[in-house]
Amino acid sequence: MAEARRYYSDSWKQNSIRNRLLQQAQELRLRGNHKTAYKVYLQIARQESIPSTQTQINLARCERHLGNIDNAINRLKETKKNKISRHYDDQIKVSFALLNAYLTKYKCTKSKNLLTSAAAELKFVRESLTHSSSQLKHSNETEFLIHTADIYYYEGKKEESVKILKKLLSIRSNDSHLVLQTNIINLCIKLDETECAFNIANELRKNHALEPKTHVDVLHDLIYCAKPKTDLSGVIKELELLLVNKEYEALHPKIELIIAHALRRNQDIHLSEQAYRDIINNNSSLVPESSFWEAHNSLASLLLSNKKCDEVITLLNDMLEIVEKKNSRPSPHQLSRTHLFLANAYFEEGQRPLAIKHCNIARDLDPEYAATYSLKGKLMDSNIKVQRQNFDTSRKLDPNRWNKHHGGKGLLPWSTSFIDTIGTIDEKKESTHQKKIPRSSVENNEVNESNLITKPLSKRPCIANHPSCKTTSKGKSLFLLLKKREPLINTENRYDLLRNEEETECEQNPSESEEKTKPFKETPSCKQPQRKKHKEAAPILRELNNDRYSVPRKSRCSSVCDSMQKKMNQFIAFGEEGLASLSLFFRKSKLPKEVIQEIQKKQARL
Repeated sequence: MAEARRYYSDSWKQNSIRNRLLQQAQELRLRGNHKTAYKVYLQIARQESIPSTQTQINLARCERHLGNIDNAINRLKETKKNKISRHYDDQIKVSFALLNAYLTKYKCTKSKNLLTSAAAELKFVRESLTHSSSQLKHSNETEFLIHTADIYYYEGKKEESVKILKKLLSIRSNDSHLVLQTNIINLCIKLDETECAFNIANELRKNHALEPKTHVDVLHDLIYCAKPKTDLSGVIKELELLLVNKEYEALHPKIELIIAHALRRNQDIHLSEQAYRDIINNNSSLVPESSFWEAHNSLASLLLSNKKCDEVITLLNDMLEIVEKKNSRPSPHQLSRTHLFLANAYFEEGQRPLAIKHCNIARDLDPEYAATYSLKGKLMDSNIKVQRQNFDTSRKLDPNRWNKHHGGKGLLPWSTSFIDTIGTIDEKKESTHQKKIPRSSVENNEVNESNLITKPLSKRPCIANHPSCKTTSKGKSLFLLLKKREPLINTENRYDLLRNEEETECEQNPSESEEKTKPFKETPSCKQPQRKKHKEAAPILRELNNDRYSVPRKSRCSSVCDSMQKKMNQFIAFGEEGLASLSLFFRKSKLPKEVIQEIQKKQARL
């Protein structure tokens, strides 16, 4: 009898210690401290003669969060192979944990073998559902559908995922397991059904049976899915009340971060910036690393929107130093965001080589996110690595040469063609900016590389010399002169000049004309043309520049010349500047000789 009492008292003590350790590990996981939680779960496993299925799943979950995904997969495989518990519900739990591990690894590696393994686990779950207990059958079926939709989504079958989502929404009201409803919200967000996700989150936040972690996740999803002008003051007050609640003490850092997000969505920029800085400057060990890195990236995004690029560069470079010193492991997505924000800041500051460098690092870390992130349409080009390797000054200067190599429309990788404007400059301030490159050095490709790269776009002189950028010698804008319809040259003389030039060209021998064909003779007024254009002239020239790629080479004369001729007739009406710019266009464009001759013949008939 005494031995039995001693046995029961010992087992009771062991159970109480185990329960206390389980509670401690759960609190650590809620705070995001998975490393310490993993050690506590190891203590629990040592106490058990044979580690239970739930303990193995918790250990694998911590390993997955710490980045040791392979260890987590091997642990779960062994657990399933050894069949520690022959109960079908426990085996289904192991399969779901293994599914999550496979999908987490797939996000990093994009290996199709992982999707095949995940599909095999789903098949096992589907077969085991018939033997599942009645209490867990509905929740297991819901989780099975969620994972099926995830796999369809990763395979590129979005329509199938949407069908499953509709089925989930139809059975959602009967679901008693609230944690799975947050998974449905995440699936809605993944499939761009943000309005549906917002409605579900708004319903769930009113449910008082929510656990603290689930409640906070629901509020976070509610803020994320809210439309731009939605009033979130009620959600912010609710979050501030949770900070006082002792049950939510472990979640305080996460709640503070969500409040900062909500303030930003509510257009309280200064308050949100201060909230992000408070999280960054908080040296408490309770702040999880994920919240720490997210606060850095969110603050960088906020500063970039306010054009504080210097602060962004300092902030994120300090973050990267901390990562190296701590030997920390932010997720690839977080690091990719950091490098893209740095690239954007360097781009705004005019430091293009550094911007390209960080763009490529971001692409290596998270290609899917980097592909969706547009760095003003300049640096995030699909061939950015090729551009970085095959780099010479001639490609930077000659849009047509770049076009031959890359099949584009004459556009440079980070600037526009010679027709488009690159920046604005005042004539009085021109001396303080970058010196203009001489025409002779451009043709000979003798250009200092630093002049092209290190200067920001906004500080470069306007190549097109738009009327808003540069004035005429009399101080009047070219746009105003044209608006008043003051002809810069007599209309009759203008067309006579064209006719005389074309007739002299046509009188030459055919062989000589092919070798020395020019659209216009360089008269004193056209030797060094000032490229002044009306704002309506640039689109016409752009169309002219693109016309020669619209049809095959052999049929250009017949089809292209007619369309080009109409556009040139419009362009010539802009006066002397129009003729000068058109002359420059023919020199730059290097049209086929047959096309030039055909255009000259048609021009002579005017």
